[in-house]
Amino acid sequence: MDSKEIQKELLKIVKDFDAFCTKYDLTYFLMGGSALGAMRHRGFIPWDDDIDVFMPYHDYHKFKQLFKNENSKIYFLQEENSTNWPLFITQVR
Repeated sequence: MDSKEIQKELLKIVKDFDAFCTKYDLTYFLMGGSALGAMRHRGFIPWDDDIDVFMPYHDYHKFKQLFKNENSKIYFLQEENSTNWPLFITQVR
């Protein structure tokens, strides 16, 4: 799968993610390469293969619970959290 195909699939995921966050009034921010791509390229950085978002702590925990209940037939959450790292890392797959 080339990067354009990957980005097409990522766009579907981020649209679903945005609709979900809008439905439940959850705040999130594009970060890193996703924010840079949105501003500089009006989309993805040509070689980027993920979406980077940050979410306030209380919204993140609300998101995890609601998302697992509502989207379990379409997506799953893969958590990669560590006591050595102060951030929670969760991937929507």
